[in-house]
Amino acid sequence: MSEVSIGEVADQIIDPAAAEAAMLDDGIVATDAQGAFPPWVMMPMDLVVPPGVPVTVMEFTAEMMRRPTGSKSVQMLFWPITVKEEYLAHKRARGGGEYETIDELCKLALRAIDGVKVDWTKGAAPINQFWMNLPIQCVKQIRNWFAQVHMMDQEHQIDFFANHFVVRTAVGG
Repeated sequence: MSEVSIGEVADQIIDPAAAEAAMLDDGIVATDAQGAFPPWVMMPMDLVVPPGVPVTVMEFTAEMMRRPTGSKSVQMLFWPITVKEEYLAHKRARGGGEYETIDELCKLALRAIDGVKVDWTKGAAPINQFWMNLPIQCVKQIRNWFAQVHMMDQEHQIDFFANHFVVRTAVGG
């Protein structure tokens, strides 16, 4: 397998017209319930975020990357997946092991790379190549985020089990 940079693979994943638009408007600032994103966040203009969905941005600096691309960082934008997307991820994993399934779930949560919307119409091969070129420490951060964001927090779990969950055993009679 030949060595490729993250940037080269990202170029195959993203739409060139959208990439050009993102370069023309460097650093789009989007707002949410908590206010504006920090100025370093590149929000694609053509990305529609479902209302009420928390958006997570991870920026991995050149120092964090196994093979720096010449740019100072790689920025990825995520939000939680739907049940439909979960089914698709399991189908893509094709019965693979635990990590293949988790990685497919994480890849479907990935919505933008370096300010440009991920384009799945080109198939899964470019995103798979991008993913496989990420350093393992970055992938583990993404996996940890995925596990945390798709679970109830402790307060909600306590409320759920204390007030909204019952188990009873039937008795013969």
